[in-house]
Amino acid sequence: MSNSERPDPGTAPAVLTMAQSRARIPKKGSKGARTQQRILDAALELFAESGFNAVSLREIAARAEITHVGLLHHFANKDEILMRIMVSRDITDEHSLREQLTVLHEAQKSSEDPLIDLRWYLDHLHRITTQPHMIPLYVKISSEATDPGHPAHEHFVARYQTAQDLISDSISRTYARLGMTSPLVPADQAAQHMVALSDGLQIQWEYAPETVNLERSILTYLGAIGLPVETTTR
Repeated sequence: MSNSERPDPGTAPAVLTMAQSRARIPKKGSKGARTQQRILDAALELFAESGFNAVSLREIAARAEITHVGLLHHFANKDEILMRIMVSRDITDEHSLREQLTVLHEAQKSSEDPLIDLRWYLDHLHRITTQPHMIPLYVKISSEATDPGHPAHEHFVARYQTAQDLISDSISRTYARLGMTSPLVPADQAAQHMVALSDGLQIQWEYAPETVNLERSILTYLGAIGLPVETTTR
């Protein structure tokens, strides 16, 4: 088989564990780190333009201005690139969220907004809709990571637990703020419903994006469980 006939290694399934993938991350600020970031940026651009399945490693290498062999020195396949993109996004989002929660917890002392404790989550949903190219990538890796053998499985288990814990805490704070001692839905169950609703709507987005409004749907749910919600969204 000639080189031109060989399948692109980018179509192969990911074989590295999350720990192995992290071990390949070079020191921050190094030449290797800059090269990897260039590859990730190029891949994200191409995934946004053409979709994950339509892009080859050779195209990513060309966009990043690196040889195909050079790219393989940093990433084993497209799945590892996608995993690194999504995990890096999660880490960045988590840092931003922690800062936002600190500000919100200070603001809630004087705020008259009944949903002040849930603003961070509504803002998160709004950001998702401003980056529609990320939705199919998230749906792909989050569904594949349900397999316990998937290298991102443990990351997504922790991700979902963290999300539900944070949402549950915010709902509990909202119930307390509103004096709802016997809410229709316990905070932990409401958090689980909201995560499921968000993920399900992102799948629907891939089929009919014009019919999906994440923020409005979550607000409708919050209203259904007895919380006061505004009638308009961004």
